[in-house]
Amino acid sequence: MAALALVYFILLMSIAPARFYPPAFRLGANLFLSSFGAHRIAKYEPLADAKGMRDTSISVGSDATGSPVYPSSLGINAVREGYTPTAILIALMLATPVAWRDRWRAMAVGFAGIQLFVAMRITVAALYGFSRVGIGDRRLLEVGAFGSRLLHRADQILTGDLHFTFIAPVLVWLLVVGRYEGVRTLWRHDAPGGAPHSTADQSRSRSAMSSSAKPR
Repeated sequence: MAALALVYFILLMSIAPARFYPPAFRLGANLFLSSFGAHRIAKYEPLADAKGMRDTSISVGSDATGSPVYPSSLGINAVREGYTPTAILIALMLATPVAWRDRWRAMAVGFAGIQLFVAMRITVAALYGFSRVGIGDRRLLEVGAFGSRLLHRADQILTGDLHFTFIAPVLVWLLVVGRYEGVRTLWRHDAPGGAPHSTADQSRSRSAMSSSAKPR
């Protein structure tokens, strides 16, 4: 199963997601993650990066004065933040040994879950940005010293750490497909000790033991 999932993942990454995913990512972010209350706003725009490491700019600011003001921005890689974990989840779902009807249902639930994870990554990055900048003598988000350190750490883990790009979809996959019998059977076969004996095999073994125990 792991080899099949890897093949699906390679295929999903080979269709040049950098061409079509960042615009879709920015469209969704501007629709759903542009307002954070108390006049805190964010916008997501294309970013020209000579090194090709980042493709999207997140600008954070305020519209308290009537006109939007964006005193700070940061660059992210939308393909890494959103497409890659989605592709991993889809690859795992396609390789999962369950009926196709159950597989499509699980894929829909898993897709929604991984999009929530992506939205959480962007939200944490934006909140951390609000906590660092201000207009006038006040920060856009007052969270105190401990809150600032907490947001910084959360931003490092969720957005800056590449490992979580791969860990999160695996966790979502485990939560979604763990209830299916086909997956549980696969895990039992892969567990130390090999495949479990069938009921008939166990009955024959008990009969043999009983016969050998009778006095001659």
